[in-house]
Amino acid sequence: MPNNKFDDIAEIVQTKRDELIDKLVSFVSCDTILFLPENADCCLWVKEANHLLGTDFVMSDGLKVSEFNINQMEKIRAYLLKCSILKETWIYLTATELRSVLLAILVAEKRIGVEDAFSMAFYEELTQQNKWGTLSEIEQRHREIKKRLQNLEQWADERSLSKN
Repeated sequence: MPNNKFDDIAEIVQTKRDELIDKLVSFVSCDTILFLPENADCCLWVKEANHLLGTDFVMSDGLKVSEFNINQMEKIRAYLLKCSILKETWIYLTATELRSVLLAILVAEKRIGVEDAFSMAFYEELTQQNKWGTLSEIEQRHREIKKRLQNLEQWADERSLSKN
């Protein structure tokens, strides 16, 4: 996606900001990294998110969403309301690619790199590929996602969003 398309999306976000924040907040309690095995580095990144956001997220066991995680939603809302429209747009687009609002926020705040965030977001899929081998379609999809993430990172860097 060309970088000027991100600016077009930011204009749309500005008109639907409350809706977007509601959507992002609703996804946080069942964020991808909260359901990963504790032997993954995700525990470190959850702790980092808690430190950054003043939250108390915990790793979820099985498919059950923890009450602790549900109770963090207003803190995420407060964080997003402090973000500029451009940063909020970037977080939304990055979270869509990573399937994780928390990882997108950590990347936006330069607490984790895009490559590490990708590895966490696709942890289970990458683990299965290491065990059973890869399919060319999956590898191609991963390359496309990484390319979109690189484009988003470039767009953010051009606008100094980590400072906004």
